[in-house]
Amino acid sequence: MKSKHLIRTAVIQMESQADKQTNIDSAEKMIRKAAKQSGFIVLPEVFSYRGPQSTFFEQAEIMRGKTVLHFSKLAASLKIDLVLGSMLEKHTRSKKCFNTSVHIGPSGKILATYRKMHLFEAQLPDRFVSERIALIEGKKTQITSVGPFKVGMSICYDLRFPEQYLKYALRGAQILLVPSAFTHHTGKDHWEILLRSRAVENQCYVIAPNQSGTGGNQIRMYGHSMIIDPWGRILAEADENRPDIIYADINIETINEIRQTLPSLANRSLYKK
Repeated sequence: MKSKHLIRTAVIQMESQADKQTNIDSAEKMIRKAAKQSGFIVLPEVFSYRGPQSTFFEQAEIMRGKTVLHFSKLAASLKIDLVLGSMLEKHTRSKKCFNTSVHIGPSGKILATYRKMHLFEAQLPDRFVSERIALIEGKKTQITSVGPFKVGMSICYDLRFPEQYLKYALRGAQILLVPSAFTHHTGKDHWEILLRSRAVENQCYVIAPNQSGTGGNQIRMYGHSMIIDPWGRILAEADENRPDIIYADINIETINEIRQTLPSLANRSLYKK
């Protein structure tokens, strides 16, 4: 459902594996189901392939490759705004690739792309993980539009860098997208508090699809995909250990009311426009 002030939003939580076609088929099935209730659908990070870093380059595609063309046709047939949370995008001059989010509009046209700017590094209980081994960081932030809303794009580890979201808010964003593959090790303590903090401090809706299960890279994910309003309230939350679809209404009047009640964005003195 879309109106002048409201968009019904669907967040898809997946358990992506190291089999691209299986993931694509699963995503399409869930998108078709979600489209019966929603005109704005968001997938998680690495929705189409979640396998070992050593295989990233061979699995990466050009931006207008097979996967994007497939979902462009699907978005057009369903007349939806569809965000491919992220996929591996080939770099023309490197054996590394980008981790790229893609917004496809109801016409099937690519409306915006965003390359993940902050690359994850962490010492997990059983291994050290560094995305820099296989990925190249993006250099630009990106705001896109869905109906009447301005939407700031980000991916997973970006969530830990609040200045990116402040930049979006000061540029007029009302929705912040955080498609993720957030680990269980960090997520159990940090996921909810980080998401709600970004919502409260920027007075924006936060839409955060996450991966669940273990997947092809054998790293346990946290699940708990969320939709959060600008007051920090969790409007919808998925389970931890299985694929799921959650829904919530994004209302522009709620944003305006909260920003008038507590005008913290307008009251900033350290970081002004």
